[in-house]
Amino acid sequence: EAPSFAPSFGMGQAGAAAAPAAPLGAGEISAGTFAEWSVGGSGGGGGGYFPSLPSVLHSFLLGWLFPDQPRHVPGRPDAYMLPSFLASTGRKGREVLGPATSEIFSARPEALLALSLTGPHMTGEWRRIFASDVDGTSFNRLQNALLGYAGPVAIVVRTHGGNVFGAYASSPWKESGDYYGGSDCYLFALWPHAQAMRARGGGGSSRPTAANGKNKRHPSQNFMYLNPEARSRGYDKLVHGLGFGGDSTNGPRLHITETFEGCRASSADMAYEGGALLPPWDGDAEGGGGAGSQYGFDVDALEVFGV
Repeated sequence: EAPSFAPSFGMGQAGAAAAPAAPLGAGEISAGTFAEWSVGGSGGGGGGYFPSLPSVLHSFLLGWLFPDQPRHVPGRPDAYMLPSFLASTGRKGREVLGPATSEIFSARPEALLALSLTGPHMTGEWRRIFASDVDGTSFNRLQNALLGYAGPVAIVVRTHGGNVFGAYASSPWKESGDYYGGSDCYLFALWPHAQAMRARGGGGSSRPTAANGKNKRHPSQNFMYLNPEARSRGYDKLVHGLGFGGDSTNGPRLHITETFEGCRASSADMAYEGGALLPPWDGDAEGGGGAGSQYGFDVDALEVFGV
């Protein structure tokens, strides 16, 4: 299914004919934005927000010119395949992987395309290990799904306002009052705007970052956080729930509470590049709307995929 946005290569580019650029239609992006997605990015590293965009064009041309040939060849880094979903069925010990669906991406297929373009590791088959429309809004089930899966995961959230965003976690999850994880983690916004916020380059570390400020490492390494209240029965006096980025003083940059309500997303921290996960008009601005402001949201749907 075609995404609802597409690059618009009109006049007005450097070296093009001196004619007025036609206004962009609904669902179109400018050629400059397309170029920034593929090679620009906000971090200045040249990797782009969506480094897999060239592979999409490559696969599209192959499919157009050679329709009888397979479009995705395993082991080919330049090949692209839009993700498909699998999920376990059957009883424990007799699970069988079968086709699955996604409530979030079924409603917003363009969000799936945007997420799949954040890196070559995001194409192919995804294993759905949690879905709120199937498993309910249960933090205990979400936590068990994360702890029971040893590979990297993508956590995708949809708010009651319809915004879609989330985070990619490259390290295995564990219950802890400390931050952990590696610099391959990143945050992403998928709808109504698309952007990937990579780690700033602080690097991973085996030394913990305590959310209460003890034994803490530099906040640029605060990548992942999973601290259920049941772990300490609330006696640790720490933030409880699931988080990414942030610090021990202000809490996680992206914080999903155990009730899935009163969650928070901030536009800046020291671990990840700056960028808004939520548009300014969604939720209640707690910090005045400037850089680093925090926005509250309630979870409407949440899905986790092993990628």
